[in-house]
Amino acid sequence: MRKKKSRILAFVLCMAMLLGNSILSFAGESAEAEDTQSGTVVLMGSAADYDVTLTGPAESFPTDGELAVSVEQVSADTEALVKSAVDAQAQAQQMEVADYTALDIRLLCDGQEVQPQGPVSVAFAGKTTREAGPEETKVYHVDETAGTAEDMGASVAEDGQITMETDHFSIYVVVDLEGLGGSIDLTVQHWANLEILDGVDGRDGLVGMAGADGKPFNNPVSLKTKQEFCEIYSDDEIEMDNTLTKSVEELSKILLSDPDEASGRYELAEVWFLEEGDPDSENARWNKKSASSEETVTLTEDTTIRFVYDPVTQDNALVRDVTFYDYDVTDGKTYNANGQEDSNGKYLNTTNQGINSGSNYSGGDTSNRLAVGQVDTFVDHSYGNATGKNGVALNGRGTSADVAKKGIVKGFDEKSGPVYDGVFDPGLFTDDPKTGKTILQDYNLVFDQNGDTYTLTSVKKDDGTVAEDNLDYLTDVYDASNRQIFSNNFWPLDEEKHNNQDPLIGGTYMEYSAFYSDGGTRATANSDDNRYHNWFFGMRYSMGFVLGDYTGPLNYYFRGDDDFWLFVDGELATDLGGIHSSVGELLDLSGYVMENPENGPTEEEKWTLHRIDIVYAERGAFGSTCYMQFTLPNLRPVDFDTDVPKTEITVQKNWQDHNNPERPDSIQVELYYQKDGTTEWTLYDTQTLSVANGWTYTWKEMPKEGYTYKIKEVGEEDGKNGNYTVTYGSGDKTDGTLAPGSGADGSFAGVITNRITPSTYITVNKVWNDQNDQLKERPESVDFYLYYRHTGDTSWTPYPDGRLTLTQGNALAGGDGNTWSGTYADLPVYAADGKTLLEYTVMEVSGDTPLGQGDSCDGAVTEDVYTVSYPDSHFGADGTWNGYKAMENDETMNLTVTNVVPQPWQLIKRSSTSEDLTLPGAQFTLTGPAGGTSVTLTGESGKDGVIQWTDASGAPFTGFLKDGSYTLKETAAPTGYKLETDEWTLKIENGKPVMIAAGQEDKGSIEGDIVTFYFDNEPMYALPSSGGPGIYVPVIGGILLMASGALAGFRYRRKGYRK
Repeated sequence: MRKKKSRILAFVLCMAMLLGNSILSFAGESAEAEDTQSGTVVLMGSAADYDVTLTGPAESFPTDGELAVSVEQVSADTEALVKSAVDAQAQAQQMEVADYTALDIRLLCDGQEVQPQGPVSVAFAGKTTREAGPEETKVYHVDETAGTAEDMGASVAEDGQITMETDHFSIYVVVDLEGLGGSIDLTVQHWANLEILDGVDGRDGLVGMAGADGKPFNNPVSLKTKQEFCEIYSDDEIEMDNTLTKSVEELSKILLSDPDEASGRYELAEVWFLEEGDPDSENARWNKKSASSEETVTLTEDTTIRFVYDPVTQDNALVRDVTFYDYDVTDGKTYNANGQEDSNGKYLNTTNQGINSGSNYSGGDTSNRLAVGQVDTFVDHSYGNATGKNGVALNGRGTSADVAKKGIVKGFDEKSGPVYDGVFDPGLFTDDPKTGKTILQDYNLVFDQNGDTYTLTSVKKDDGTVAEDNLDYLTDVYDASNRQIFSNNFWPLDEEKHNNQDPLIGGTYMEYSAFYSDGGTRATANSDDNRYHNWFFGMRYSMGFVLGDYTGPLNYYFRGDDDFWLFVDGELATDLGGIHSSVGELLDLSGYVMENPENGPTEEEKWTLHRIDIVYAERGAFGSTCYMQFTLPNLRPVDFDTDVPKTEITVQKNWQDHNNPERPDSIQVELYYQKDGTTEWTLYDTQTLSVANGWTYTWKEMPKEGYTYKIKEVGEEDGKNGNYTVTYGSGDKTDGTLAPGSGADGSFAGVITNRITPSTYITVNKVWNDQNDQLKERPESVDFYLYYRHTGDTSWTPYPDGRLTLTQGNALAGGDGNTWSGTYADLPVYAADGKTLLEYTVMEVSGDTPLGQGDSCDGAVTEDVYTVSYPDSHFGADGTWNGYKAMENDETMNLTVTNVVPQPWQLIKRSSTSEDLTLPGAQFTLTGPAGGTSVTLTGESGKDGVIQWTDASGAPFTGFLKDGSYTLKETAAPTGYKLETDEWTLKIENGKPVMIAAGQEDKGSIEGDIVTFYFDNEPMYALPSSGGPGIYVPVIGGILLMASGALAGFRYRRKGYRK
């Protein structure tokens, strides 16, 4: 249940040196406020939005001179001392401090600082309504010399006014405290410093471009970028234990919720804590900390935290399968100048050969067929003048080599590839066999990572062979016209070998010539880099992504030639088709995956799996550029059947470690799938589970049919992961496989259970020694709290959620109902390192305050009814808590704590004329109740006059008297006195004397809960100590008489636990 939160308001009454500072004086107001008739002095001051009132009897103040009170906020140095002392005291009481306001209050007489001459009441009334309730308020006195704080026992009225009493003005702090085990709501934001592309469309956006010198690779350039500080993931709303005290570094690990922050895409650089203002406003004031700071942070109230990340750069971070198509435009043979086949010949037959063979086309004619190669180079095909529906050139540069030809395609089909708009191709991108097309499926595109941005860097074969690298660098090359072109020189198939293959071309000028159908020949030219290359090829690859909680940039940038088409969920998004030189286009994907990007994604849009399909071809020869960079989150494979019904897959982490404080901050879970009819498991995704996402994750829009799914905890081997045993559960499956229908509405669900190994347990027993609750004061519940430490440490740390609440329902079976018992189960034995032994102890708590040996606690109705008793072994000689070393797979501690109701009546033998004179040695009997089963107690007064009673067996009697009438009789007089023979009758109700029998009123009296009987003991001789004969009275008193002495000294006690 959500605990009530509180703010902490601190006032400091500081006796400070003037040091030339100005003083707020209220002398006139204070002097007028003096009430001379009643003898009460009232002085008032104000500062820091609080009214301060000093009230006391006239004798507590100087009698000569004009009185005033000075109120100021204290210096920064004093603030630092106060904060340190208050934090330490609050931590010692297992509580937390949130905030305070410090005031320097001084009593002045004729302008000079003085101290009160007696007790003075100090009241603080806020000018605004306080949120805290009176049970949440304490007043600490801070010793400036020792730097320590002490609880002073302030009271808080229903209207929020805080009152304390002092006879000396020094540092006092009024503190509201957040209870142990409470919770707070945190808003965690995720922002990053990103470098994004800017102004890079077309041929623009090149930085460092120098003049042409005709030398290839002599002028590297980069793309224009800009810095942007922006949100990258939506806010996390997290409920946390308000006792969380961690370093900034530890806190950041706990609060990281999104797998993309935790899996290496970003590195946390700073943690900002909102101090004032709207977090989305430029005027917000933040307390900024380094993420690696060891400074301790205590979170005690709702707040906003902003994580600021730097993107992480990782080489070869993303590897994606790609299909290449090697296009041949010859018949696979070489000829001599006479047209005769010659293995050493330098003539080629390209007339509608290879991929351009007429048999490859399923329609169209010379006017609208897409072909490979340009007829004005060395490829002799019949489609040199072919155009698209909109008139763009299909197989040549057209009116401009620097302009892409749009409108060639209009959509995408997952099986056949691009859907053309009135254009027919020879099966360039299908998996169907075609003349002059070799399909290559053992290649991969390799991307470097920077945050969620990926840049193509190389092409590798499945065996690791590098086919092309340095693709993230653009440098200058030169075309046949000596135009400077910037390219990454993309020739991935130069080493590819197959039958009837075209020769590598472009290394030597005019090395090859092609026969043309018109009877002439055309010679080949150099490549732009003057090197041999496999000039013609195509490429197709796909990838999927889901937005999830990602809110950062979504873009895809391509710069290159020739055809480049990008489709989002089958819709054409980037259209850079045709034969052209290297041009670029930066695509904003947000409008393709969200209906209203300015409002962010809907819940459905967050979890929709989007598919991106890339189609690329180098058809123009000479030069090739394929520079790709994209920013996308949560990348996924896309080989699922998209036509089947969709479902969800949920994984839940279950910890059986009793909230182990040494538990890992997070764990990662892998999801695998296996297509029906196959035996291969494919990794689909890895997600991070932590307290921030409730240790659960759901994959959405997953195929419901045709696949089997399996989950695995990263790091788990043979059922073990560190100090934990790991088990899987889903329906009847226990190997990580997910049973169909194991989740809600037929979805898939699995639970991964981590049980601490080895483990230990602790048994706690509460024994009630209250005569079977005769006073009806036994509370409905009692609380204990668990503490732990590493062996060798001396300080204790509250165990997370370590509260154990026992009720009558926990009474031992078959017992008398006076013993309640509970267990802390599945506790860790070792710290996170698996070597350091842990120690435990348990303390009964009143609210949030540990109760020590002999402390009292409240009953159901009355305060301070019970006294707490622990075994002597629970404490050291100096009163510190003893630690119990954890026992492997065994019980570490079996603690019994007894709550005793002290005897609620007592008899004191004392003089009726002197309150200070008590007599030892008098003996009595107390018999009753009349009319019932009678008992007789015997007793003898001690030196303090208190009579100690024993029962019939001679054992000390500490219980209760049953209700009824009792006879009190003195059986032996004190030494030197004669025996009193009269008897007295009293009535007991609820264990306390309530009246004297009728007719005996002159022999006794009742005042409140104290009944006094007069025993006239005649001395046998004069006693110097008494000054002669006297009358002595035994007094039977209620529980309040007993408590008065104990309460004369100060003892802190928390007033109850707030639910």
